Amino acid sequence: MGESSTTKSMPGSSAATDYGGQGTRVNSVLPGATRTQMFEARASGVPGLEERLVSRQPLPRLCEAEEVAASALWLLSDEAAVVTGVCLPVDGGISIVWAIRGSGRSAAGQRKE
Repeated sequence: MGESSTTKSMPGSSAATDYGGQGTRVNSVLPGATRTQMFEARASGVPGLEERLVSRQPLPRLCEAEEVAASALWLLSDEAAVVTGVCLPVDGGISIVWAIRGSGRSAAGQRKE
């Protein structure tokens, strides 16, 4: 049986099914715009960069590096013992905005004409 379109779009899902029987979990964290020293150095040369980035997100702020790390630590913890094959966006919601736009629907869920 071939992969479904859902699993094809989920990096790590094949490894999760291949190694799950051995007790290995395979997950990934997909960070969005994150406040780091590298980001700050880049943003200092581009006026308004941070504002433009966060204005498009449902949660209008940058992620903090500690928040991304905490998400990864949760995936590694016993609390996530049955979580596998997950790509966890830690991005202020921008990935759902992109998904909605790609679906031809507005952010309110209505079909665009």
